[in-house]
Amino acid sequence: MQKHKHDTKTAERKKAADFIHFAASKGYEDITDYLIELRVNIHLSDNFGNTPLLEAIKNGHDGVTSLLVKAGALLTVEGAGASVLAKDRWGNTPLDEARIGGNKNLIKLLEEAMSAQLSEFSSCSQEIRAEKMRQRKCTVFPFHPWDSKEERKQGVVLWIPKTIEELIETAMDQLKCSSGSCILSENGAKIIDIDMVSDEEKLFLVAETI
Repeated sequence: MQKHKHDTKTAERKKAADFIHFAASKGYEDITDYLIELRVNIHLSDNFGNTPLLEAIKNGHDGVTSLLVKAGALLTVEGAGASVLAKDRWGNTPLDEARIGGNKNLIKLLEEAMSAQLSEFSSCSQEIRAEKMRQRKCTVFPFHPWDSKEERKQGVVLWIPKTIEELIETAMDQLKCSSGSCILSENGAKIIDIDMVSDEEKLFLVAETI
């Protein structure tokens, strides 16, 4: 019964995708707009690698192209941003098709959309890079800073979390320590707040003694 429902939904989605390809190729703006409101997948390619946007552009339908672009049909970002415009099986992008057809309105529309969406993607990437740069790391060793060289063991480099409790828990897990309830600085002082930890600082996980 469950499989039947799944198959039915899959068939319905495929039918809706076929409809939006047809509407885009024929320039039916009302139907395209209605299907977009129904959240039909506007990014699906047909058997020839054409998206609804490519169909609209190839057939010179400015109105449908505008609707699809506004709905986000232009930009596809893969991994680190290798692809900006979706390509069909012949390697043509929507912008390529518009230039081949010589439709100045479509060319302008797609160039503006590309510029706006690339700017948005660039801002997002910069925020991610900035966040990574803000991240601090430390090295935690499973021994007391005053222990002799013979007693010292290999440590582990960790990102500094939001709380000292999280740091202790992560350090215990990574170092496979069964005991360890506090973090010490290089001078043997107990660190009670995560904000006291500096970037690249050497720390020591030890069992707290009273």
